[in-house]
Amino acid sequence: MLTQEQNDRLTQVGPGTPMGELMRRYWHPVAGSSQLDDENPTKAVRLLGEDLVLYRDASGTLGLVEPSCPHRKASLLYGIPEANGIRCCYHGWVMNETGACVEQPSEPEGSSFKDKVRIKAYPVQELGGLVFAYMGPQPAPLLPRYDILVWPGTRNATSVALPCNWLQCHENSLDPVHFQWLHRYWGGWVMNRKRPPEERDEFNRATAARGGEHRRIGFELTDYGIIKRRLVGDETEDDEYWRIGHPILFPNILRVVNSLQFRVPVDDTHTIHLVYQHQHPDAGDLEPPGVLDPTAALTAHPSNRELAGADPATGSPVPFVERSAYDDDGRFRADYVLGQDQTAWAIQGPVTDRTTERLGVSDVGIIMYRRLLEQQMRVVEDGGEPMNVHRNPAENECIVLPVEHYVYPGDTETGGPFRGLTPGEPDVVAELSGGGARLPEWSGSRRSARRGGIRWLKRPCSRPWRGPRARPRSWRSPRRRAARSHPCTRSGSTTRPRRIQPSARRTSRPAWRSAIPSSARAQLQRRRTAMLSVGENEKLTRVGAGTPMGELMRRYWMPFLLSTDLPERDGEPVRITLLGESLLAFRNTDGEVGLIQRNCPHRWADLFFGRNEERGLRCTYHGWMFDVHGNCVDMPTEPEDSSFKDKVKLTSYPVEERAGTLWTYMGPPSAHAELPDFEFFHVPESYQFVSWNRQENNFAQAIEGGIDSAHSNFLHASLDAFRRTEAWREQGKRTGVLRDIYHARDRHPRFFAEDTDYGVATGARRDTGEGEHYWRFNLFLMPFYTMPPGLGPQQKFFHAFVPLDDGTTARWSFVWNLDRPITDPERRLWNRGYAIHSELRPGPEHRPVRSMANDYLIDREDQKHRSFTGIAILADEDYSVQEGMGRIEPRHREHLGTSDVGIIKTRRRLLREASALMEGTEPPSAADGALYYLRSGDALLPTDADWSSDPRTRELMAAAW
Repeated sequence: MLTQEQNDRLTQVGPGTPMGELMRRYWHPVAGSSQLDDENPTKAVRLLGEDLVLYRDASGTLGLVEPSCPHRKASLLYGIPEANGIRCCYHGWVMNETGACVEQPSEPEGSSFKDKVRIKAYPVQELGGLVFAYMGPQPAPLLPRYDILVWPGTRNATSVALPCNWLQCHENSLDPVHFQWLHRYWGGWVMNRKRPPEERDEFNRATAARGGEHRRIGFELTDYGIIKRRLVGDETEDDEYWRIGHPILFPNILRVVNSLQFRVPVDDTHTIHLVYQHQHPDAGDLEPPGVLDPTAALTAHPSNRELAGADPATGSPVPFVERSAYDDDGRFRADYVLGQDQTAWAIQGPVTDRTTERLGVSDVGIIMYRRLLEQQMRVVEDGGEPMNVHRNPAENECIVLPVEHYVYPGDTETGGPFRGLTPGEPDVVAELSGGGARLPEWSGSRRSARRGGIRWLKRPCSRPWRGPRARPRSWRSPRRRAARSHPCTRSGSTTRPRRIQPSARRTSRPAWRSAIPSSARAQLQRRRTAMLSVGENEKLTRVGAGTPMGELMRRYWMPFLLSTDLPERDGEPVRITLLGESLLAFRNTDGEVGLIQRNCPHRWADLFFGRNEERGLRCTYHGWMFDVHGNCVDMPTEPEDSSFKDKVKLTSYPVEERAGTLWTYMGPPSAHAELPDFEFFHVPESYQFVSWNRQENNFAQAIEGGIDSAHSNFLHASLDAFRRTEAWREQGKRTGVLRDIYHARDRHPRFFAEDTDYGVATGARRDTGEGEHYWRFNLFLMPFYTMPPGLGPQQKFFHAFVPLDDGTTARWSFVWNLDRPITDPERRLWNRGYAIHSELRPGPEHRPVRSMANDYLIDREDQKHRSFTGIAILADEDYSVQEGMGRIEPRHREHLGTSDVGIIKTRRRLLREASALMEGTEPPSAADGALYYLRSGDALLPTDADWSSDPRTRELMAAAW
């Protein structure tokens, strides 16, 4: 048994963990080369607890980088692989395979900002149709060229994602006895119930050979890992299963028959089981490589040619299939051998509890392997290099592995160069009963004497694979015991890496600081203050009751449903979550709408299943009934003369119905909040249109997308937008749309932002070359409204990004015309999804059809030839970058530029108002609904005009209805 601490050391693989740092010293397969093509040039990868994006750029170079663009954390999974890297779909920044930023099209020309920006990137290489990644320290070791990765022949790969830790998958390789019970016994039982007779016979014949009674198992340590041997039934030590065995390659690869099995650690509780199979040509189709000299490389003809993504025999991509671990009934597949293995691994739970296991004699291989892992983790912790790390190119040309009963290329019998080899004595041998009966457990101490059927030998933990004659050069390598020569780990040495004592730390200003010009220091300071700390980000994004931002949000009225979401009196209630609270909305017999807590206060039954009747909602559990104000109006389980119901009240919030929308206020009544008086409320109903849908991200990153004018040049652009400047200009002259005339002419606008009484105003200035500046104004209105310039001179809109909880937002879009009713064809188009309105799935939850789950139905051909993103609807383009940042964007890791001044000021405004509220100062804008009676737009202003105070700006922003 292991302690919990020991189990954690063996299973946790994140950055900085002992096992994670050990695993980072090795190359791991992350994809098949054939998975990256023109249709799917990017792929999400998760490895060792880190989320990454794999891509192949237009030059064929592979990159593996962190998933978020360093600018505003948009997901690079939706980026465009171009000749020099991957271009973010949000603002067009280009990151290359080294993590360097090579282009920032929104920044001023000549800016050196891009040279200061990097993201995390890891080396990747292709071999044998697989893509391998290395996440450890530099210089990276050689990618091991194991025999079947480089030999000629045909090959294929299959991967299965498993919901369990990598170690319980790989320990299976050190457990020969499981074959007898898992495959022949249980697997046969499953197969004989599910498969037709002819397939049963084939399976039974295949498992009978190795599924007999195990009499002896042995394990020998080598420089490359462990050789596993076993005797089954009447086999003797002269049989290849004992004499040759097959290798478990440290740390997580099994070579058996013609395959390599990689147990790739995704994170602590998930593993990719990747099976790579090779079939070399028939023996008669290959000339033997001369004398089968075990001291030489096995093949000297096509096998040594470099392989990348293609099969060397056919030149075509190596097939790669991602298979589900589950059958159609949702159970683990158990109708084939590897499926039975995967079932056994997964049903141990996400991480096996090794503190309560009971190991027996047959588990000696597992115990040996755990000890080896612990030893190698300590080597890495002491600064050394672990075993099976390759740095000699000559030895890495083709690593030929010993495999029992395997016909090697150029041979006609099994064994190949290992035929006739007399093995060394295993480091540990276990004598078994043959019947699988439970034997006395062993103490786990390392002894040379037999105890409990186990014989341990006193040998070093790593030594060459021995035999009567030299091994093949590609299998032999010097002992890789770098820890012995490391200055911190020499025998008898207690030296450790030097640590700087607190008293010795530098306290004075570094000399180089004084050499920085004051303007550059000011710019550096601005960049530092622009980024939020982890604590500030938490304060900005958490909206639950009692949090600073949650309390600020509760001081304002907010939309929560369309009137059409509750069309029927005494109809079905609707579940709604607001600011982290679970609520229920219903319309009573008189048409009034109630918004109350979702659970009955009696026994906490869900009132969603209640009966909406007689001016109230009745709980189906015990019949308690509540009105729209949360009062209990009937308590049939209590005595008739009881006054108990008068003492029971649900949490409820006031509701106002305005312009087809239901609004609520969740703050204290003493705050005297006013419903914001938008111009939208004053136009005729036929001039209005409203939609809303859920976004799977925090409200703040949705707001920041709404006030970010720079991204429209890229995220929402067609590929010919900048090539058709004159065509847009002529169209704008005909329609009077200033945006068409001037927006694409200047790709490097300058941004300005100012605080206002309602929030923050951001202005983007573009040079027209005509003695004027073209200005676009984007407004943020407290606490979650954004008002972009509009869809045209006579069509205005604003968004409300209402926090449902910390990681989910309701995105509201309010559109109104200034000059005419909205036509029926326009309404039908918007309801189906167009421009700022999303196409929704059927149902009351307002979930978009295009989502992260289906990659927003991205069309890579469209992205290649027409649009910047390949996503059909403008609103869904916004979601792809905002949701791609994660539920809550890690703002402490972003890199803000000059185009982000409005975002910086908005964040500071929200944080400042939340802090003031915590100190007792109510937000002024919440009590003055008239502040919201305005609109946004664009204008031409003289070059010397003050954009924020110019009368033309004020006139432009004044509402008129």
